[in-house]
Amino acid sequence: MRRLLFIVGWLSLCLLTVASALENQQVAPQERPRIPAIKVNSPPQIDGDLSDEAWQNAAKVTGFWRIDRDQLAEEQTEVWVCYDDTAIYIAFLCFDSQPSLIRAQQRKRGGSFQNDDFISVNIDPLNRPIIAGGIFYTFSVNPIGTQNEWVPGGAAQKIEWRGDWKAKAKITEMGWQAEMAIPFRIFRLPRKPTAFALWFSRTIPPPRLEDSTFPYRRGEAVANTAEWGPLDLPKLRSPIFFMPYTSLSVGDDEKGSRMGLDLKQYLPNGLQWQTTFNPDFRNIEDVVETIDFTYIPRLLPDRRPFFSEGQGYFPPFFMFHSRLVKDVLVGTKLFGRVGRTSVGAMSVIETHSRLTFASRFSYNLDKQWSVEGSYAHRTKTGKFPVYRLAFHGNLPSKKDWIWNLGGDLVYGGADTWSLYFGRFSNTPGRLHFFLTTGKLGITALLLDLSPRSILRSSSAILTTLTDTTREKCSSGGVLLLSTVGVLGEGKRKGNY
Repeated sequence: MRRLLFIVGWLSLCLLTVASALENQQVAPQERPRIPAIKVNSPPQIDGDLSDEAWQNAAKVTGFWRIDRDQLAEEQTEVWVCYDDTAIYIAFLCFDSQPSLIRAQQRKRGGSFQNDDFISVNIDPLNRPIIAGGIFYTFSVNPIGTQNEWVPGGAAQKIEWRGDWKAKAKITEMGWQAEMAIPFRIFRLPRKPTAFALWFSRTIPPPRLEDSTFPYRRGEAVANTAEWGPLDLPKLRSPIFFMPYTSLSVGDDEKGSRMGLDLKQYLPNGLQWQTTFNPDFRNIEDVVETIDFTYIPRLLPDRRPFFSEGQGYFPPFFMFHSRLVKDVLVGTKLFGRVGRTSVGAMSVIETHSRLTFASRFSYNLDKQWSVEGSYAHRTKTGKFPVYRLAFHGNLPSKKDWIWNLGGDLVYGGADTWSLYFGRFSNTPGRLHFFLTTGKLGITALLLDLSPRSILRSSSAILTTLTDTTREKCSSGGVLLLSTVGVLGEGKRKGNY
């Protein structure tokens, strides 16, 4: 144990020394664009028509930049933003010199837009820009009005849990246009919101591939956002959402009735509280597994509403995999973000009096550095509780690069540790580099993504065996080097 602490301490010191040197290369902070928050008395009608009076008074955003080069987008986009006491209203006017080439195939809500034209608005209600990160709600629409959304931390599939919003779009002679109405009740809001962080994006799929955004511009600080405010909102209520159920089973295997209840509430400080009593997960649409053979269980996502809500605020999968929790009697959880602090805490009572605990705490020291601690344990399984301490840093440097540094220490009956170091960019076509060292060895990864429709990735993995493994090798020490090359057709999404 002393040797482990010495190694971790020495490598951490080296990592911090490198971080200190890299901070001297950081780019100067850019002045943050501001979008005035215009409040309207009469909201626009969401029908895809931009002739409403509200849009004439709304704040206007222009000047979308390409993300792969330092120039304005060839196909420009205008955005109009306004609000009232209940919702944010956003309109997109997407100019296109070749409207006959506009693509809109996806009709299923929540489906992938990788083959479609689409626009997105990304919203951080906490207005806390973080380098190479942030807590963004993403709302996307294609030219025929198909909707897609992303809730930070994850959310259940049912609209009743996620929260509904409206959008309409239509193709015109000049391109296409879209309208959105996003209720404030969808967001986990702070007690008194005064401003939101916003950024907009538009994607034109191959073969005309063009990704453009506002306000991000190549060479500026990554995760650059615009501040939208000041807001004048009334005190928002925090109602409790009820979802009871009753089911009746008739058959040879199971007979009788079953009752249960789910509760959910957005607290005034931006946290979310949720409880479930005797849930019935049999009617949840689950992931379809493949039938090919594997030596270890597959890591599949958990779509059960209680576990999928806020999943990103809890310990990572290697510590806590919620699909292992089967028969739930009662469960409660609290998660969300307050200022610089992110928190997630969950407790579940299963059959046979088995208890499950999972918690995670993260704190942003500033825009670049954060620390976190996690804990997970299931009783009566014969396994040790797992603890994890970690730190992360993202340091922007010149020419749109970001240095990524961090490390963690995990203990769960047997200790392990790792430190990682990497360099990446938001600009497509650049070579990304990552190096990880830990108790299990050293891994280096090189990744190259081209900015066009062909996705070329090449990786080189360098692994050195640990002392324990070397003892089992007659050569005394072995160095493994493998290279992997993949060439195929790939598509990139508009959000980076």
